[in-house]
Amino acid sequence: MWRARLSPLLSALVVSCALLPLVVCGMMTAAAPPLLSAEPLPEQRCASAPPLAGLSLTEEEQELLQHVCWPTGPEGEPLAHEAVAAALGGERRGVPAGVNCTVVQWCDSTGACTDVCARGSVWVEPWLAHAIAQQARLTQTLPLCYSSLLGTHNSAISLADGYGNLDPYFQGFFKYIKWALHDFSDAPLHTNNQLLSLTDQLNLGVRALEVDTHWVGGILRIAHCGGLHIPQLNRLIQAINFVAKLLHKNIKWDTESLGCQPSLSSIPAMDQRLFTDALQEVRTWMDAPGNDKEFVMLYFDDQANLATWGVVPRMLEDILSVFPREWVFTTKDKAAAGAWPSQQQMLLAGKRLLLVSGYDYGAPMQPLIFGRGDMLCGWNEPSLATVAGVPDCQVSDAAVEPRPLFDGLLTRVISCELQYGPLNCDFVWRGTNQPVWDEFTLPPVVGCGLNMPSPDLLTPTRAAAAIWTWAPGHPYNPTLADVPALRRLAAAGGDSGAGASSGSEGSDSDCDDCSGSDSDDDSDSDSDSDDDGDSSSSSFGAAVQAPPANCGVISAGDARWRAVPCPLPALPSACRVLGAALGAPDGWALNASLPRGSCPPGSEYDLPRHPRENYLLAAALAAGGHEAAWLPVHGPDWSTDGWPAQRQQRQPTSRRRVLLHAALPAAGVLAAAVLTVVGAVAARRVVLRRRQMQHDGLYQALEAEPEPASA
Repeated sequence: MWRARLSPLLSALVVSCALLPLVVCGMMTAAAPPLLSAEPLPEQRCASAPPLAGLSLTEEEQELLQHVCWPTGPEGEPLAHEAVAAALGGERRGVPAGVNCTVVQWCDSTGACTDVCARGSVWVEPWLAHAIAQQARLTQTLPLCYSSLLGTHNSAISLADGYGNLDPYFQGFFKYIKWALHDFSDAPLHTNNQLLSLTDQLNLGVRALEVDTHWVGGILRIAHCGGLHIPQLNRLIQAINFVAKLLHKNIKWDTESLGCQPSLSSIPAMDQRLFTDALQEVRTWMDAPGNDKEFVMLYFDDQANLATWGVVPRMLEDILSVFPREWVFTTKDKAAAGAWPSQQQMLLAGKRLLLVSGYDYGAPMQPLIFGRGDMLCGWNEPSLATVAGVPDCQVSDAAVEPRPLFDGLLTRVISCELQYGPLNCDFVWRGTNQPVWDEFTLPPVVGCGLNMPSPDLLTPTRAAAAIWTWAPGHPYNPTLADVPALRRLAAAGGDSGAGASSGSEGSDSDCDDCSGSDSDDDSDSDSDSDDDGDSSSSSFGAAVQAPPANCGVISAGDARWRAVPCPLPALPSACRVLGAALGAPDGWALNASLPRGSCPPGSEYDLPRHPRENYLLAAALAAGGHEAAWLPVHGPDWSTDGWPAQRQQRQPTSRRRVLLHAALPAAGVLAAAVLTVVGAVAARRVVLRRRQMQHDGLYQALEAEPEPASA
């Protein structure tokens, strides 16, 4: 909800303005410029007065007359009606560009409709679905305070469920308003935070859903409510509703719903989704095959008036009418556990849900629901503008001392892309919503270990930007056929490379057949590629066969995992230093002279459990001059079961957190090559494409003849 973006302190206006974000202080202390004018702008041609026959105006509406720009001439009213009819009857498409889904119409009680993606129909590329599932399993092994949980902002305020359905209709009224200072006739109106359903967000890897919960019309509904009274927004809504009345339209932007003054989404109040319906959608997803090991956080963005009206018990009843009580990790469970357990530990105890409230109602919400703040890993929500990605990896809020992003505090950072004509999401006149979470800004903070980045307008592309494990297409459908070194190896005969690995690098006990020399592995790999529908694996033609890519590596260049042929020589293995603190820059031991899967004393072959560990492993590789490192994952199934290694690393103490913070810039200097690539990735929209020029170095070793297999 937007109030989290402004500041949690807004509800306590007695605090010093120095403690609030500058933009909020400006709203509170300075007179905002007027939205409306009594005189038209030079480019506007307005009649002296609109037709008022048959209308009875309130005193407020009488005052608003001076701000209405009615089309001139006898054709004015017909033109106005035609424009509104076009807005209502025109085709509105709420399907994001580039998203493949089943398109259906969502229609409100007035008959206004928008094309949207049917619930759960958004196509997720196989590599992306695989990466989402695997990295979720890995991060589940860490204590909750160090978890990586992709979130979304106002997850249930989605166009897929009608929120923002009437935006084009109301935006069409802007041209009938006399604007002050600037013509905003064509200003955008966007009142939905999301485009896709909760089901599709979950399918795209979201595990921290924000559910705006409010008492509307005598029942709990999903509603984006104001809470604060923003004079400029109220004025804009009044003007829009008055224009609708002049046009004899019975649709108006609802500002009078109980508990929602003003409503911030262009949807009729009684069309807003029931709270229990949204919960049931989440339950259905959690019950679906393959989702039994998923852990979900539900964050209820609510207001103090739920307690004032005595409906907090009703909220708990609604929750338990959908979810089994035994699924919920409660405050009593936390008290019994002491320190925060991992998601994996909670799942083993049958706990699949963590419930969090934006407002602390105290005893009425316990033991089911946690409050934010110290009770929950020091939950905090800094502004995105204060967050620095790699290499700094810190929050630099002017009000507090800079601190590292990965420090055991549960940090949620949202971005908001709502626009109310000339007002941005913070209701700032002509303000920008930048920065926002997108495919450019997400990758640099993923490597920092930010717990809960929560974007607006999630799409598969944005979700893919939060992936820190597999590179696009890997492991089932790698595009290695375009690598020149691999072409030369394949031309010499695929079997020569395959057979070499079983001797010189056969010490990897977890992968007896990962070399691909067994024809069964060949067929498995081929069938996986065929299932994904990518023809690149057959680009050599029938006469030339590439060796199967049945071994996993992490690249130093971009910290992503790839499936490669197993005979790559002279690569170190990813060896975790035993006893190293979680997220320590020196937590990996790398020795390219050892066979694949072998580690120096005091370390063990392991997978990164977290994006921060993954980034630091790549940084260590770059600092050591290594192209890549072996990972303990192998085809054809690429399972991570049993990984990461089960030995428990100690968590950083408070002192260690300070040392880690001080070490981050140093780690960044050592890994300058990594940071250069990451910076470029964050700055260009080709972030999610595999470019051959970046990967040639990784496969240069293939140019050398492989050692013959040992007897």
